[in-house]
Amino acid sequence: MKRRRSRLFPRLTLGDWGLAIYIALSFCYVRGALWMVPFRVLARRWELLDANDPKEPSLEELGIARRVGRLVQGVARRMPFTCNCLPQAIVGKRLLARYGISSELKLGVNDVRAEDFTAHAWLVCGSVYVTGYLSGEGEYKVLD
Repeated sequence: MKRRRSRLFPRLTLGDWGLAIYIALSFCYVRGALWMVPFRVLARRWELLDANDPKEPSLEELGIARRVGRLVQGVARRMPFTCNCLPQAIVGKRLLARYGISSELKLGVNDVRAEDFTAHAWLVCGSVYVTGYLSGEGEYKVLD
């Protein structure tokens, strides 16, 4: 009997399915926490904005970071609520930390004087953009 593939995640292994479920639950947790707790408190508690220089990841760690990024972005698109750049970056950073992989969460803003003020968050592991990749990253001034 031929096994049917899922339409949502057609190429996931069993391990990736478990990880996708973990990511979906993490989105619920992070989204609720961001709604109820000030970001500065969460950033300190979850060590999101570490000042330490992240170590250079190995090729294996970069592969894991790419896999985590694809899963985080794929699950975010399928959640029943909006998972914009900040929850994606937080979930990705916490997940990579569980694997023992250092990453850097970056927060940026466009020109503050502009009428269409926007902010963006993205996660970088070495040279890999895990979440929040923008082709026009230069538009955003990274906050220190």
